[in-house]
Amino acid sequence: LELHCAHGYLLSGFLSPLTNRRTDAYGGAPAGRLRFPLEVFDAVREVWPPERPMTVRISATDWAEGGTDAEDAVTIARAFADHGADAIDVSTGQVVADERPEYGRSYQTPYADRIRNSVDVPVIAVGAISSW
Repeated sequence: LELHCAHGYLLSGFLSPLTNRRTDAYGGAPAGRLRFPLEVFDAVREVWPPERPMTVRISATDWAEGGTDAEDAVTIARAFADHGADAIDVSTGQVVADERPEYGRSYQTPYADRIRNSVDVPVIAVGAISSW
């Protein structure tokens, strides 16, 4: 089971500083923006069989100024790992319409690599991965 917290979907909207402009406990600093996605994760994890994996997909960058950056992405990944995610599935973008992605061969792997070196759970990389 994968909890989709990327690509502009509801939970992604809480995580990105570009889309979450709340001024209450569910906005502001990364801890506030993580609050609702972690509440959802915890509720699902509680009823999901413990012997079955539960992963989380995140957008490690919004490809836009003022959006999720490398430090935010590591903070987000660590939080889900600390709450019991079995793996972090790292993607990027699709959060705001004016994003400026830098496409290319294996273009998202550096984001996954940074997170892989910062958490103690497996990390999944996606996006035009090739070996030639």
